[in-house]
Amino acid sequence: MTEQSQRTWVEAIRCHAREFARGLFRPSPASIFGAIFVAAALFGLCMWRITPAFVARHEGYFMRDALDNYVHLTGSTLRLVHSPPAEPACIVLGDSMIREAVSSEADLERIVGEKAGRPVSVHLLVADAMTQWEAVVVTDCIRGSVRGVVVLEMTPYNVALRGDDLHKRIRTPRLALDCQAEAIERKISKVERRPRLRNYFLDHYMFFAMRTEALRNLLTGPLSPPDHEVDERVPWTIAQWKREQQRITGWERHYDRFHLFNLALYQRMIDRLRQSGRISVVLLEGVLSPRMDELIDGDSRGSLRRRYRADVAGFARENSLEYWDIVRDMASEGKLSARDFQDYAHLQKKDARQRFTDELGTRLVDTLRRNRFLEAGRP
Repeated sequence: MTEQSQRTWVEAIRCHAREFARGLFRPSPASIFGAIFVAAALFGLCMWRITPAFVARHEGYFMRDALDNYVHLTGSTLRLVHSPPAEPACIVLGDSMIREAVSSEADLERIVGEKAGRPVSVHLLVADAMTQWEAVVVTDCIRGSVRGVVVLEMTPYNVALRGDDLHKRIRTPRLALDCQAEAIERKISKVERRPRLRNYFLDHYMFFAMRTEALRNLLTGPLSPPDHEVDERVPWTIAQWKREQQRITGWERHYDRFHLFNLALYQRMIDRLRQSGRISVVLLEGVLSPRMDELIDGDSRGSLRRRYRADVAGFARENSLEYWDIVRDMASEGKLSARDFQDYAHLQKKDARQRFTDELGTRLVDTLRRNRFLEAGRP
């Protein structure tokens, strides 16, 4: 090819490129109509195909990343609704404290099954910073699908949850779930209910719209969450404890004003769970480092923390509930210490997690037996 013909060829390419760019940014009516048609078709496909049953089967495709807890919690809840376990079940609800304290869901199920001498379905329904509002929705969804033990985590952070924070959770739900209790609790909390369009995708449009990154999962495959998230983190130093002390004890400022309202919400949730006579409810104290007590023991904050424990214990007695404070019991026996924690609320050492899981499994089986859930033929 001569130099002149090369220049002619380059100029031709440039000319075609300019024409392509001009057409690209000046779409014709036909192309606009085509784009609208494709977008409408995809939106219609979402309305048709994205149903609770579909999310239950394919939750991993909707996750932004492997740490997208609330998609996993939504999918796990919907699986229990659409595929109820035939065997007795143990359901544990809570936040990241529970997730990091249990060796794994499968391991807990193995321990419970071995101690019970028969298959038991075990499910950890946990998510970061999960509040009682999410617990209300999840428990109301599953209460007709399981028989056995439901464990509700109790923490000072949730019992002292401010009204504004609760309203925020109600107005901007983090779960794509529908239940009757939602309308009841919205009315009590004086939060207007969202209009319903009777289509699962449209009713939870923002839940899915916030996760556009999940589209790449169609190419890379579904995601699944890890059992733990703090394994690689460096344990807190004394300086970090001092720096974070204000934040981790911030619940104290709101306790007097909001604890009765929040305990009443827990009571309504528990009453709904018990209606069928097929569920026994247990309260589980949050997995907080023993160092929390050491830091505040003897001052006014220690007094308030002791009052919180007394309030929850009294609430449990009034409602005939078991109240487990596994960390405190194990710490008093020398089986857990502050050195086993990464920070104020997350177990990190593998052997400590195993001890906690063994203890939790033992208590779950004892409760199943005491309530006769392990007897053959019990409905």
